[in-house]
Amino acid sequence: MTHGHGTIHPAPTATPHGGSTAAVDERASAGPTRAEGEQWWMRGLEEPLLHPARLLIMSTLVSDDVYRAGYLGDAAGIPRTMLIRHIRRLRDAGYLRSARGAYNVLWIWLTPDGRQRLTDHVTALNALLDSGRAIGQAAPTDAVYPRGQRRH
Repeated sequence: MTHGHGTIHPAPTATPHGGSTAAVDERASAGPTRAEGEQWWMRGLEEPLLHPARLLIMSTLVSDDVYRAGYLGDAAGIPRTMLIRHIRRLRDAGYLRSARGAYNVLWIWLTPDGRQRLTDHVTALNALLDSGRAIGQAAPTDAVYPRGQRRH
């Protein structure tokens, strides 16, 4: 069944254990949909920092030091062309600044706003992990299958 914005919501049905999926459907539809905005679990996460290489670059730059970009690429194993793309993306988003030095060496450092946004992103990641653990621990018995037991 389709309800606004082309989102498909199945009709409530019975679960294999006799319960109704209506409560699950209500919980799933309680938060914003993609058409309305981000999912609840995306709140506070910075989209550019969801890429592992960019998150690694940012976490390396957390000190007040200025780093040679080539060093970061070599240390992290990021190919030079990909490193430059990631740095450009972070610079354009306001996370870091860069400058060319002698011999055309690229130097990079965090902006104060970038440092705060990284801190907020890490806080949101920790909240997401905590939420995931809570969801798993609160799962009803018909939603969990213990490891090592045979399915029927």
